Amino acid sequence: MNWDAALNEEEGLLGIEGILRDCNGQVIGTIQAKRRLKLSAYNGEAYAMMMSSIFFKELCVTKFILEGDAMQVVNLLNTPQTNWNYGGLLIKDAKQLISTFVEWTVVHTKREGNTAAHLLAQNAFLISEDLYELEEDPLCVQHVVNNELL
Repeated sequence: MNWDAALNEEEGLLGIEGILRDCNGQVIGTIQAKRRLKLSAYNGEAYAMMMSSIFFKELCVTKFILEGDAMQVVNLLNTPQTNWNYGGLLIKDAKQLISTFVEWTVVHTKREGNTAAHLLAQNAFLISEDLYELEEDPLCVQHVVNNELL
């Protein structure tokens, strides 16, 4: 599972994306959402990760690898520490949620490894309501997903 957030600071918008793939790289589901929130990059990434985790819990996923390019969020997810700021509290809630999964791992990926998630987060600025897609690659990332499968 990859997640990402995109910020449009001028308009106070947060684009949210999560993409779940199987062990062969095939897309199982995606979430795209837009929120009118003025957040820092850290808080936006934490918010996007939490929303993605909720979506994948609703899909009854039991095992996953959570990948994101926000090092600070990944590091907090992997430590028992709690950061008491807004993003830290979102991460604390996410830890409680993902601890209910049978097996999970959180890893940092470079931006290049998170391309599909990043494109979907940017695309979220164009939607008017939350978009959940199952077993289909959204058009804006089909070329990225297909290239990654080669």
